[in-house]
Amino acid sequence: MCKNSKKVLLGVLFFVLISSLVRAEDGTGSFKGIPWGSEMGGGTEFITLREIRDFRFCSRTGEIPEIDGAQVEEIRYEFFKNRFYSVTVRFNGDRSFRSLVESLSRRYGEAEKRTKYIEEYEWSSHDLNVILKYSDSEKNGSLEYQYKPIFDQITRQENC
Repeated sequence: MCKNSKKVLLGVLFFVLISSLVRAEDGTGSFKGIPWGSEMGGGTEFITLREIRDFRFCSRTGEIPEIDGAQVEEIRYEFFKNRFYSVTVRFNGDRSFRSLVESLSRRYGEAEKRTKYIEEYEWSSHDLNVILKYSDSEKNGSLEYQYKPIFDQITRQENC
């Protein structure tokens, strides 16, 4: 194989590898088909549960409460200034927790794990934080997705 062909082949392999890593890190750039940072609405029906200043907390009409096959109690969509930036999921039981750890690890890779009173896993990519917490004594936990560009904007605004 000539030198230029090797360079082209290596370039293509590098591009494919990087593309697959980016895709694995942030999924499709959306959560259950809703693009991160998108305006509220866009054909998706939400029920507003609570509004506080620039924040709106919603559920989705007719949604089956599951994440990657794990049964969950609640999925709450969060908007800041009408832009989708966070999801909080509540679940019960060790079975759901273990299922979520497995599916999130497949999707985002190895997590940073912290354990004190609760088990906590965190995955982070360029645009997304994913935080999974579980209390074995309470047998419940939460899963939170945070779209970094808007989450960072909120953090900066709160620190002013």
